[in-house]
Amino acid sequence: MEINFEIIVAFLAVVMSVWSLLHQRQHDKLTYKPIPVVIKYNYNDRVLVRLWNKGNGPMFIKSFQAGNKDSLIALMPLETRKLTYMEFVDTLPDRIIVPGDSLNLLEFKVRTDDQRYTPEKYMETLNVIKRTLHGVEVHLRYANIYKDVMLYESKKLNFGNLVDESKSIDEIKKTHQTKSDIDSEIPQNQNQVKTWVKKLQKRI
Repeated sequence: MEINFEIIVAFLAVVMSVWSLLHQRQHDKLTYKPIPVVIKYNYNDRVLVRLWNKGNGPMFIKSFQAGNKDSLIALMPLETRKLTYMEFVDTLPDRIIVPGDSLNLLEFKVRTDDQRYTPEKYMETLNVIKRTLHGVEVHLRYANIYKDVMLYESKKLNFGNLVDESKSIDEIKKTHQTKSDIDSEIPQNQNQVKTWVKKLQKRI
């Protein structure tokens, strides 16, 4: 029986081409993979929960669950909503977070310029919000640019150190940090991520 080497070579070339394409696709998936991270910022006069994309590809949010609700603001007691939140998101599906960007899920700050409510009332509400968030886990379904759906589960939010409501507002102001101060803690490139994660784990 005569062996047709041309057919064998052609077959092997097809096999290698398919393998190369599959390998390249897997490489691209890893290269452009989104990495969700939920981070809480806990200060005496402020609370912020932020969803980061620490990967190299865009993150397409499919669904979001915190406790038994579809947003953090939906967890909040009704009486807290009478006061002014700095920012919150009540609808997350279909949102896109590009690499290195973030989305503020909920932010509340003690205000001294609200004529309707006193700073003390804001401080009382801040503690209610922290108690409500304490122990909450965030569950996220998200997709990459190849429409692969993945799951993310955050660590339980820890807000054990509530503010002493007996403190004066002036004392609280002394420990105040602005938004720019918080943002300056976030690494600006991939080389800083490992160091930043270690510091973050110690803080949390």
